[in-house]
Amino acid sequence: MWTPVELDGENLLGMECRGTMTKSDFDEMFVWVDEKLKMHDRPALVVFPSGFDGYEDISAFWADMKVDTTFTGKFRRTAMVAEKGILEWSTKAADVVSSADLKWFAPDERAEAIAWHAAPKAPRPAGRARRGAGCRPRQSVPRARPRP
Repeated sequence: MWTPVELDGENLLGMECRGTMTKSDFDEMFVWVDEKLKMHDRPALVVFPSGFDGYEDISAFWADMKVDTTFTGKFRRTAMVAEKGILEWSTKAADVVSSADLKWFAPDERAEAIAWHAAPKAPRPAGRARRGAGCRPRQSVPRARPRP
């Protein structure tokens, strides 16, 4: 199950995920996020998935992917507040390809995660390309002609 979390801060949304998530949970989350995005311009999001136990079945997983892919780039920043582990790794991996800033925070850093949304965005380190950024168009290579 998931629940919205009221957080102090302008243009800031929060949600908590607990237990085993179902397709219905993600369908409800999709509607909630969609409505909130209509009211806020690129808000920050703080997610508390510390009680998340996984997906009920494959349809729940696909519903989660629908939420993720539909709203990628719609948030200015996303903070994940959870124990170290797969969530930290996945947050770092997703940050490479997302247009939003993503950052993992330990549970005892809840206040820092909430405050981070208002901090000025730092420039990305050199060598960290965004999707399509810095990629050169593919050039055709002349083919060798067969000798007569």
